[in-house]
Amino acid sequence: VVGLMLLATVLVASLLALGKQRRLLRQANDRQQAISLADALLTAWHQTTAGIPLRGAGPIAERQGWWWQTEVIANRVIFGKSHPVVRLQIIDRSSKAVKHSVLLSIEMLHQT
Repeated sequence: VVGLMLLATVLVASLLALGKQRRLLRQANDRQQAISLADALLTAWHQTTAGIPLRGAGPIAERQGWWWQTEVIANRVIFGKSHPVVRLQIIDRSSKAVKHSVLLSIEMLHQT
């Protein structure tokens, strides 16, 4: 009986650890994909005359339920000229997400 209890304890602990490992791996994969998508968005925006939108949001076609969002969070004066600091976020708004989770947040100077 003691041996069965020990075996059951080890089995339950192993299953819990496996579940946590899978969740962490899925989160790491999502964050890696968010980095690639942000890179693609920034590249596309830099190739347009409008540049990075100071304030906006939109769905990401490659991943259902994922959105990008930009907002001005500060202004910095550099060499006497004001530059807005823009935050780009990749957000998971899918139904599987318990709450809207920010997968990636990047802050950058907007060059006007």
